[in-house]
Amino acid sequence: MRGRSSSRGASPRQRRDEAATASYVPQPQRWRVLDCAQGTMSSRSLAWTSIVLGALAVLSIPAGTLIPGRALSVDLVPATTAGVVAAFVFGLAGVSAARRARLKIEFSLQRTGDRQARYGRTLVLVGLYLGTIGAIALVFYGLVASIS
Repeated sequence: MRGRSSSRGASPRQRRDEAATASYVPQPQRWRVLDCAQGTMSSRSLAWTSIVLGALAVLSIPAGTLIPGRALSVDLVPATTAGVVAAFVFGLAGVSAARRARLKIEFSLQRTGDRQARYGRTLVLVGLYLGTIGAIALVFYGLVASIS
């Protein structure tokens, strides 16, 4: 009887431990996207994500202004508006990734990804700055167009 565990004669702690191990079912492996949403990405991958999002934020306004020159059916103002909105969206997502990377770096023993996190944060802030300047330009264009 020594190897078998019975609920009679066992302490409450032993019964609780037996119930916890008996009901444990291993979970299936999740996709990487779900792991990213739950915060299990490394600081280095979050830093590279902020770099990519910052680069997309910076390049979205020039792309929005160059597309009407190449395509005949696209007007300049709607394309620039789309570029400004894209810069804000990429910028806000990049700020989130850069902050999470910086937080993970601060709470880790190894400081891997510190330089990439700084570069990503700088690119994201430049992209948000360009998006703000583009939004101000579009507001003034709308005012001038409505007055004249």
